[in-house]
Amino acid sequence: MVLLATQAWRDVETVRRSVAQLRSGPFRAAEAGLAAQRDFLQLRLLLAERKAPDLPHIRQRMDVVRRSLDLFDGASTDLAVKSRVEHSSRLLLEWELVASGATRDRDQRLDQLTDQIQDDVDSNVQTAQADSESAVNHVESVVARAAAWIAALGACTIALGLFAGLLVNDVLRHLGLAVGHAKRIAAGDLNTVIEVRRLDEPGQLLAALETMRRELNKQQTALERLATIDTLTGLPNRRRLEEACQIQMTRVKRHGEKLSVIMIDVDKFKSVNDTYGHQAGDLVLQTVAQVLDVTVRDSDFVGRWGGEEFMVLCPATKRSDAGIVAEKLRAAIAAHDFPIVGSKTASFGVAQLAPDEPLEHAVERADAALYRAKQNGRDRVELAD
Repeated sequence: MVLLATQAWRDVETVRRSVAQLRSGPFRAAEAGLAAQRDFLQLRLLLAERKAPDLPHIRQRMDVVRRSLDLFDGASTDLAVKSRVEHSSRLLLEWELVASGATRDRDQRLDQLTDQIQDDVDSNVQTAQADSESAVNHVESVVARAAAWIAALGACTIALGLFAGLLVNDVLRHLGLAVGHAKRIAAGDLNTVIEVRRLDEPGQLLAALETMRRELNKQQTALERLATIDTLTGLPNRRRLEEACQIQMTRVKRHGEKLSVIMIDVDKFKSVNDTYGHQAGDLVLQTVAQVLDVTVRDSDFVGRWGGEEFMVLCPATKRSDAGIVAEKLRAAIAAHDFPIVGSKTASFGVAQLAPDEPLEHAVERADAALYRAKQNGRDRVELAD
């Protein structure tokens, strides 16, 4: 019986140590992986706008990605992960060298390197999450073994059986609860709050798991936000605009509602960058985004399409009414006092989606109308045929 009791307590202590080590082991690696994924996505969004490595904010973002990769390397003990982190760092250095040159296939090579780095980062995150799940499964097996030893104790004597019952209901119940929460975290369930109602060691384990859950959830939320939000202006990005348009097109097909698209281009934007620098150009885009965001109707959906182009989706709106909305936006931009540059204007193209028409066709027609607005003197609204 003494041997049974000793072994049971050893297993309980092993569970406590194993759950505590999740914080500094596989879960920390998974957290670092999500951070690297988020930081590289930020860099990739910047690179999609302009591939000039000498820009301060792009160089700063590249340094952040390097630090994230270093943290990921330090947090993981997986040799495959370390190898991919080293590969990503080399590719990032090669990206800088290629971007500094002027070869004919420069942009194509930059896109290839970007995709390769993204694949490395995504693979490492998947590995870290799999390691987390494996570690949790190990802890679960130790809990089951400890419960078996204590059950054997209970079978030996009534007195020890009572003691074992209390132990199972107290320590092992809370350790099992901790393991259950750890399994959910490893599986990606980061929304279930872990309640901590005791201050002893099992309670401290639960508190540590709740801290992990909050940190991982914060990283995941930031990653999801980056995937759909333009980092410069804070507006929805092109991907989010396309998703919103698909939702609205479903309503067009099902209920026969109207849907119009407004394409917006800042007039003579290149001259801002050439005259005042890229930081002034970024400030102009941020200001235009703010003006659009506060001027559109509550039912409209505004986002950055790319570069100096913006898009507004106007649900349940026919072309002529969307033209009125566009004119209101044009006047608001023209009347605004921009920092550094003073005044700025924009040109607008408006198109209404036909039933079953792909988004890109409507965008092409709106772009054609926008081009006419540019040809006809800028700072005006043109409706597509």
